[in-house]
Amino acid sequence: MTAAPTAVPAGLYVHVPFCLTRCGYCDFNTYAGLDHLASPYVAALLHEADLASEGWIGVRFASIFLGGGTPTTLPTGQIVKILDHLRRSFAVAGDAEVTSEANPDTVDAPYLSALRRGGVTRLSMGVQSFDPAVLVALERVHSPSSARAAEPRPC
Repeated sequence: MTAAPTAVPAGLYVHVPFCLTRCGYCDFNTYAGLDHLASPYVAALLHEADLASEGWIGVRFASIFLGGGTPTTLPTGQIVKILDHLRRSFAVAGDAEVTSEANPDTVDAPYLSALRRGGVTRLSMGVQSFDPAVLVALERVHSPSSARAAEPRPC
C-alpha cells in the first residue's frame, strides 16, 4: 500500500556534469569534452532514479531542478526523457516548477521551445557578466551579445 504524499513538498535536483568548457573558478563536478558520455550518463541517471524512488514513496515533489554543469549541453530529447522518467518514478506535482540551468551559447529559440514543450517552466541563465573583460577573466565562452540574444521570449 502506498502512503499518501506528505504535506510538505520536496524538490528533486538532477546534476548534469557536462559543460562546453571548464571555467577556472568553478568548483562543481563538471567535465568539458566528454559529451560522448551523455547518453550513458542519462541511462545511469534513470537507473539511479529507479533505485532511489522506493525510498521516497509518499513524498510529494514540488520542483525539479536540472543543474550542473550545463544541462542544456544535452539534446532536448535527453532532458525530456529525464523529466518524463522522474514524473513516472516520483510523486511530482502536476504544477511543479521545473528549472533548467543554461548557458547562452547552448540555447536558441527552437531549443527553448522544445524545453518548454517538454515541461521546463523556468530557465536559470548562466550570465556572470556583460563586461567582455570580466567574461575573459572568468573563462566564459559567451559574449555580452550572445547572452542578450539568448534572452527567453514568452512561448
